Amino acid sequence: MATTAFDYFSELKDRQIKHVIDTGYDTVTFIGLDLSLTNTGFSAVKAGKYIAGREISVVGYGMERVHTLAKTILRHVEQYPNSVIGIEGYAFNVRNTSSLTGLAELGGVIKNFLYFRNHQFLTTPPMVIKKYAMGKANIEKTMMPMAVLKKFGVEAIGGDHADAVAISFLLYHSFRWYKLSQLSTVIQYTTVERECFETFLSPPKKKEHKVNKNRQLALELA
Repeated sequence: MATTAFDYFSELKDRQIKHVIDTGYDTVTFIGLDLSLTNTGFSAVKAGKYIAGREISVVGYGMERVHTLAKTILRHVEQYPNSVIGIEGYAFNVRNTSSLTGLAELGGVIKNFLYFRNHQFLTTPPMVIKKYAMGKANIEKTMMPMAVLKKFGVEAIGGDHADAVAISFLLYHSFRWYKLSQLSTVIQYTTVERECFETFLSPPKKKEHKVNKNRQLALELA
């Protein structure tokens, strides 16, 4: 069972991501997506450098809007055929449940499009993105543009674009850290950054199911 980032990559069912790392992470474009029904953040990083980014928006309502936005996002993604995509995970602690429902619908359509087009994608929790960019997880989203300007030298259009920038750099440096660690190369990353890389690359821990004691006793007495 995989317990670390290294074990995780050795057990990946989809070997294409591992192949990308083995053949050269500097040849891959790392794309960050911060999905939003109003302004989806898009960012692309290659060889450790920011090369493109924007906020994507469309008009419309309901599933028509979701479908149009998903196709528009896919069109931007497919400008970079040799890529790995990072998608911000869902924030389940939001109060606006209708907003979360819309994001879930958009996320499902996007992932479906990417899957059937053979694009490689990974998800990361919002708290990991903030921690990587700002050093702390409990920071307001409005502070992200200043954080990415300071850390990556990228002037973000807005909060969604800033999140996408952080995701794309997190992808690149996580894979760089993984590859160089395999080679026993000394890498100058902070403790917080390494924690973010490990969290991002490691598989989710399986929850242990609690056994109902009364049911267990009934089975033993049966």
